[in-house]
Order: sequence, then structure tokens, then C-alpha cells
Amino acid sequence: MGLKAVLADVHANLEALEAVLAHAKDNKAEEYIFLGDYVGYGADPVACLEYIEQLSEKEKVRCILGNHDKNVLDYLESEVAMHFFEGNPFAQMSWEYAAKQLLGGFSREQARKHSMEKLCYELAWKELAEKYPKDIETLEYRLKKGKGFLSFLSKNGLSAEELLKIASKKNIVKEIVKIWDAINRGRRALSFLRDLKNNHIIKDKNAVYVHSNPLEPSGNKYVVSHSLAKSAGLEREDYFTQKEVCEQYEGKETWLFVGHSHFPTTRIRKIKGHYLFNVGSVGQHREKKAGKHLMKATYALFDDEKEGKDAITLQRVDYNWRKTEQKCKDANLRIPVS
Repeated sequence: MGLKAVLADVHANLEALEAVLAHAKDNKAEEYIFLGDYVGYGADPVACLEYIEQLSEKEKVRCILGNHDKNVLDYLESEVAMHFFEGNPFAQMSWEYAAKQLLGGFSREQARKHSMEKLCYELAWKELAEKYPKDIETLEYRLKKGKGFLSFLSKNGLSAEELLKIASKKNIVKEIVKIWDAINRGRRALSFLRDLKNNHIIKDKNAVYVHSNPLEPSGNKYVVSHSLAKSAGLEREDYFTQKEVCEQYEGKETWLFVGHSHFPTTRIRKIKGHYLFNVGSVGQHREKKAGKHLMKATYALFDDEKEGKDAITLQRVDYNWRKTEQKCKDANLRIPVS
């Protein structure tokens, strides 16, 4: 009961996520419900997952999985190349990027071939050898008379702590810590995402929350109008209309919340006893005004103690999208608009 912040499609946009959560807090939100797609498109998948996990430690938070999240997890657990996954090239590129970030900077193949700890040493040694060739040469000699760092590790079992202790004497500890930290952060974020793998729907007494649509909660069909579907190039089998969902949904919940399309509901209608509401997207915007994108993060505030349309308000929040855009460019990713 009480005021809920309902958010969808964060898409690894840290600046938008921070702004939206601050806005929700200022508006006295008592609970945060995330409708999936934490990764994909944006440059900060690990940081966004960390942010949500940290929020869940002090606030009431419920989360479900989105299709981008599922594709990244499936990719990490499969043997097939990313181009076999259904999605546009921009999305595929961002999924591979997200997977690599979740593995601490390593490719899927690297992570499978070696243990994470050994990979940490290998990558650290390669980077440090390029930056500090003389120091590394001296350190290698000190370790095992020039026979090599990894062979010494395997034979003598040098721990990460011992490595850092030795490296600190050569002023390269920060480099190794950075790599080690990336691996551990990625591990935690990946674990958080994997825990959501079977979470496709949240039900309350008067509301249901899904990523795509409440008729097929684990599926990928959108809820859009015919005209929007046409402009987006969707085939008829790719979507439901709002009317179809409300007429076919057999649950008793009045409010049906969705994300997925990134287009928020601007006209609230009650159909067959249901209100269907799309909360838009926190991190990847597709709304336009006068032909230009509205560079605002969107989410909804839902007060389940109120009746009818008064229970819901769509929120549009300003954030530093130029910073987000630059991060995406630096990572060779698509900027956070359609």
C-alpha cells in the first residue's frame, strides 16, 4: 500500500537512473518496482545494477526481468554468437558489451577458458607490462629468475593479496586493484541479474506489473497502437493493442503496468474494468515533440490508495543526457534515443 515508483527500461543509463530515483525519493515514494531491461544500449550496466541492488538494501524494491536482460544471460550461458540472437545490430552490440562488463572486462570465451582470478592476473600483467616494462622485468626476475609470472603463480600459489603487496613496492598496485575491482563488481551485478531469471510478473491486490504484456508475461510482444506499430515497422504478430490486452486479460487486477515499447501512456482509458499503463523508459527515449526527441527520463508514480485515474501520474525527469551520450560514444554504443 502507498505510493509506488514504477520504472522500466533503465538500459544501463546511470545518469537517468540517478535522477529518477532522486525525483521519486523527493516525492515520498515508499516502494520501487522495476519492470526489467536494466542492461542494453547504455554504457553503465554494472553501475546501474549495483545502484538498484544498493537501493534494495534500504528501501522496498521488487524487480522483474526484461528481454534485454534475458538475452544477455542467455548469451553468457550459450555457445552461439551474438548475431544469432533476435534484435537490431545496435542492441546486439550493446548486449555483448554488457556481457563483457558483467565478466569484469573479459569476453565470454576468456571467462570459460580460465578462472576469473587467473584472467585477472593475465590481463593485469599484460597491461602493466606495456605501461611499466622496466618495473615488470625487474619484478618478474625477483619472482622467479625471469621464468615468468604465471608459471610462478601456478607453482607457488601466490595469492592476490601477496601480489598486491609486491606490486605496491613498484607503484602499480592501483592498476591491479582496478582490474580486480572490475571483476568483483561484475560478479555481484551478474549474480543480482541471474536471481531475476524467473521473475516475469509481479501481482498485487489491484495491480499487475510485467515487462512486455500481461497476456504473455515472459514473451516479447509489445502493447502499442496500430499506428505506432506501423511507424516502428512491427509485424502484426509482434504486438497487442491496448484494447486487446484489456479485453483478453482474465485477472481481477484493475491496473496493468507495462514497459518494453519505451512509449509512455499519455491518455488513460478504462477498458473492460482495466487500466493499461505504459510507464515509458528511464534510460532510452523514443518520445518526440515537433520532430525532436524529448530527452527526459520517464516513470510513473502510482498511489494504490486512490481511485481511478487519480491513482497514477506520469513523471518526466531532466538529467545530464549529454554525459550519457558521451559515455555511449566512448564505448561505441548507440546514444540513448531511438
